[in-house]
Amino acid sequence: MIFDVLSHGSQYYSLHKDLREAFNFIQKAVKEELPVGRYDIDGTDAFAIVQEYMAKPEEEGRWEAHRKYIDLQYIVSGKERMDVTAGEPGAVTEDYDQEKDVIFYEDCADVVSAIVAEEGFGIFFPHDIHKPSLAIDGIPVPVKKIVVKLPYEDK
Repeated sequence: MIFDVLSHGSQYYSLHKDLREAFNFIQKAVKEELPVGRYDIDGTDAFAIVQEYMAKPEEEGRWEAHRKYIDLQYIVSGKERMDVTAGEPGAVTEDYDQEKDVIFYEDCADVVSAIVAEEGFGIFFPHDIHKPSLAIDGIPVPVKKIVVKLPYEDK
């Protein structure tokens, strides 16, 4: 997992063939204030989802992981906490859904927490089990987020 600010995005281009275009899309989406929806990223196999929601209380959060995609999650506005486990996941609570590319787990031990706020992003690889969209200090706030899905190739 990686947490950083958008102005440092170019430092990560070498991690994935579509990252340059993904960061370019995010900058364009913010500038143009794209509405909620799914967007293909031209010239790539990646796509983006613009979301708006209220950050959740801790007890409503769910541990998740993906197999086919790397998540690049960028906070446009608002703030939330994203937890990531450095250890093994808990038991599976919802089997892998191939169409949605997600599997859910019960509570995980060895949590590393991070706050991603304005212009902050997280990159989550398939081994990064994470619990996003959490309210900070239990105070729900509106969040606008862009999630870019980058095809994962296990090398």
